[in-house]
Amino acid sequence: MPGYKVHLVGGMAVYLALLYCISYLTAPSLVTCLEWMLCALAGALFPDVDVKSKGQNIFYWIIFLGLLLLMAQHKWQAASMISLFSLVPQLVGHRGLFHRGLFLLATAVLVIVSMMIWYPFYARGVAYDILFFILGAFSHLWLDMGWKALFR
Repeated sequence: MPGYKVHLVGGMAVYLALLYCISYLTAPSLVTCLEWMLCALAGALFPDVDVKSKGQNIFYWIIFLGLLLLMAQHKWQAASMISLFSLVPQLVGHRGLFHRGLFLLATAVLVIVSMMIWYPFYARGVAYDILFFILGAFSHLWLDMGWKALFR
């Protein structure tokens, strides 16, 4: 079982490979490239959110800052939903739900569809972010358990 540094290297490899492929379709700005890199690296750490880890620590800091932002904007419904979602990692066992490729894909599709419904202007940008995040998460699963683990 690799440590967080190896998962970050895997996430960076996925980021560079996907960025190379996307560069044929579009010329992203430096800020966009950094955004995608952070998404891939966050995805590479995300499956370990259900156990005390660097990924869990980063996840809860992001949730905390996001909740502060939502509360400052008086977006109570979104803050409530994110608060409930942030409890899920504490309710499942390690290498359970968050180490399932199909769960990660289904969650990604749910986020993209939600964005298309409620925030269509941002949906395309979020879709790219999710793509980098999911491939980073898949790199984590592959490093942990091999190819079979991606879609079990």
